[in-house]
Amino acid sequence: LKDLVITIQFNQDMDPSMQDDFVMDQRGVTDEHGDPIEISGQFTWVNPKTLQFKPIQSLKPNATYQVSLFSVRTKEGEEMEGVPFRLAFMTVQQ
Repeated sequence: LKDLVITIQFNQDMDPSMQDDFVMDQRGVTDEHGDPIEISGQFTWVNPKTLQFKPIQSLKPNATYQVSLFSVRTKEGEEMEGVPFRLAFMTVQQ
């Protein structure tokens, strides 16, 4: 689980600054204030339609994570529908 790369493919050219509104967290795990703990990582725009996120730390096996995009804008600055976009996934048990 240390080499995971999350790829999000859009159907048109996107505003690259929207990666600032990307959050990944482990579901059900919170800090002392009850807030979800965000997973840090590195973003790469493979091309204007493809955003990749590589978590810095290894993900835990048999855990549920969620990726959220709170703002999705085209290159022209148009907000897309369906925001916030959330995708939950589960890692496999080793």
